[in-house]
Amino acid sequence: MGAIGFAATFIGTGSALIGLVAALQAVRGRWQPEAATAAAIASAIGFAGAAAAMVAALLTHDFSVSYVAQVGSRSTPVLYTVASLWAALEGSILLWTLLLSLVTVAAARWLAGRAPDRRPVVLLVLLGLTAFFGVLLLGPGDPWRPVSPVPADGPGPNPLLAQHPLMAVHPPLLYLGFVGLAVPFALTVDGLWHHRLDQRWLSDATQATTAAWVPLTLGLVAGAWWSYAVLGWGGYWAWDPVENVALLPWLTATAFLHSAMVGRRTGGLLGWNVSLVGASFILTLVATLVTRSGVLQSVHAFTQSAIGPLLAGLVAASLIGTVGLAVLRLPPERAGSVGGPRGVAILANNLLLVTIAATVLAGTMFPLIVEAVDGSRVSVGAPYFERIVGPVGAVLLGLAAVGPSLPWGHWSDRVATRIVLPALAAGLGAAAAAGAGLGAGGVVGLAAACFSLAATVSALLRRARLRPLSIRRPGGLVAHLGLAVMAAAIVMAGAGRSDTDLNLRQGEQAEVAGHRIELLATAGGSPAGAMSLEASVLVDGTPLNPGPRLTVTPTSGRAFATPAVRPGPFGDVYLSLLDADPATGAVTIRVASYPFISWLWVGGGLLAFGGVIALLPRRRNARPLMEVASAEEVVGGPAEVPTGG
Repeated sequence: MGAIGFAATFIGTGSALIGLVAALQAVRGRWQPEAATAAAIASAIGFAGAAAAMVAALLTHDFSVSYVAQVGSRSTPVLYTVASLWAALEGSILLWTLLLSLVTVAAARWLAGRAPDRRPVVLLVLLGLTAFFGVLLLGPGDPWRPVSPVPADGPGPNPLLAQHPLMAVHPPLLYLGFVGLAVPFALTVDGLWHHRLDQRWLSDATQATTAAWVPLTLGLVAGAWWSYAVLGWGGYWAWDPVENVALLPWLTATAFLHSAMVGRRTGGLLGWNVSLVGASFILTLVATLVTRSGVLQSVHAFTQSAIGPLLAGLVAASLIGTVGLAVLRLPPERAGSVGGPRGVAILANNLLLVTIAATVLAGTMFPLIVEAVDGSRVSVGAPYFERIVGPVGAVLLGLAAVGPSLPWGHWSDRVATRIVLPALAAGLGAAAAAGAGLGAGGVVGLAAACFSLAATVSALLRRARLRPLSIRRPGGLVAHLGLAVMAAAIVMAGAGRSDTDLNLRQGEQAEVAGHRIELLATAGGSPAGAMSLEASVLVDGTPLNPGPRLTVTPTSGRAFATPAVRPGPFGDVYLSLLDADPATGAVTIRVASYPFISWLWVGGGLLAFGGVIALLPRRRNARPLMEVASAEEVVGGPAEVPTGG
């Protein structure tokens, strides 16, 4: 399989390089862009063949291939054997390149019927990126190197990556979102180069950003859910540096999807919109560099590699090239109104999102800068991020609730009346939080969440009464509803959490937070070559299957706890096995209660579903052609809510 995979990788990379030349000739007007499109298709076929060959090598346990010898194992279940394709550095680059090549073909076909004149530059950028990652696969990131002597078995993937099915979907979704943000970036390069940053550019860039934003959102939510279900500490977001760099492009892309509305209404914020598109793409490259250069120690990060300097060069070249092109080609900003109260709210929204992004970026990069300067290791913990992100997020949540009800024109008394019901809901939420003893943060957070929920539901009901009814228009409101549900779940689960450590012997039981916990037995095993001890537990008379367990990996000798969770609409019961004595059967189990945390995943699904709705085809007579409808529908609310003003 090694020879087949290398040949397919060579074909994919060679086709991308040929396509790069063809796209350059098309930009010069010497060739038609169809030649570059054909090369892009050939490149995608080559990388698809390479990925298929790697999956086949993993499934057949071909340990003569270096990557299989690194992550493969005969005892790994089939699902996680396939998922091992992206469990280590070289395989993740292969998946990244495959998705990028597929996105390139999709973008070429999409533009062929929508904006064929933009294809040459877009293909030039996308094929250049594909060729870069292809060269990495043929050089320092080569997964096909032969191994001699061939081992009889391999260590398998990181055990933490083979504990939950979400690892089969979380990285591909995240990668798809990352590579998808290259399309609006390429459209922006075309707009700058040809001086056509017009309404059509804004429409195309917004739709392309939305298409990337949806899988990126799902990838982040799936990663948080995986962390909650696997790592055993009970949280879903640890402000891990690798988590942070994945969040950064989501924040700037979300800001662009809002600010594009102002561009549609007034023609303003052109430079700001260009900056947000460029920042979103470059931050995906920063995330790639941080996770694949070996500078971070994280369960999410990959090992030290020789590709780090090359990725750093790509980041630097992209940043310098984007800034230089913008300085030389960006037209003067057109003065004018930002669009009334709605436009002001959107500008405030953008400032808050960028503030969060800057906070996260500074806290993530500061330890790396300190280490690079004097070699000392420092860390920036969760309190730093939460002190800033928490209050800013509460204000942002309020703006997301109020914004869709604000007019683009003048203020009216009718708009003010729409805040009355959400304000009452906020008061009730604050009173409930205070009565439950959630503390000041819980009171403010739940009040903001209730305000946002009530305002968003009211706006959705008003939208449902409009005629003609467009299924695509409520996309932003559905996304805002998901955000409000997530916020409420985060506040309730965080402020209402309780946990207790129990010492139990076989047959003993205890009452914790209104739940009866009974230990039935402990049993050992050797899954995937590791030593594992599992506790059979009843929660309120119902067995948890599987139960919480401790696993010691043969390669590292480290023990890690895999929790058992009993989910429910009003709260989860979360059990982690902290210690066990196989001789006596005594165990120490941490029992935690997380109120309403399951709604976090529901809210994340609604958030992404709002973007899906915004991508649905609209009726041709629903809006004039040159209006950028999708910009406001993704996360910004309805296109127009009658205000009487």
